[in-house]
Amino acid sequence: MVIYHLDIGHVSEADGGSAVAKRDYVLREGKYAKDAVELVQSGHAHMPDFSKDDPRDFWAAADEHERKNAQVCSEIRVALPIELNEQQRTALVRQFVRERLKDQPCTWAIHRGEDTNPHAHLVFPARAQRAGKPA
Repeated sequence: MVIYHLDIGHVSEADGGSAVAKRDYVLREGKYAKDAVELVQSGHAHMPDFSKDDPRDFWAAADEHERKNAQVCSEIRVALPIELNEQQRTALVRQFVRERLKDQPCTWAIHRGEDTNPHAHLVFPARAQRAGKPA
């Protein structure tokens, strides 16, 4: 797997962030829907049972149940090779989720990016989760 650039960030309530807002941004939903054309592909992985029907419930729970001013989620941003087509990029992101995030709940999306800058966003909880339970 070839990854050209990888960047990691964190969303914190102390900075006014929320897991739901990050999820909406990544999936180009809610107030970010105006940029929906940017979204190429998206998905969720390893969501706990209570949020399998609507993964947004997982991110809302992260916001609601995390301690005040805590990090609620983390995000990996990955530049994807322009030499790959859409299907190959999707397969690459799914492979990354499978190999690197293992059974960590996550939401991912691939964006077109400006000037041939395809990239992926992978959002996962700040606290380690395994099989839908806090570690």
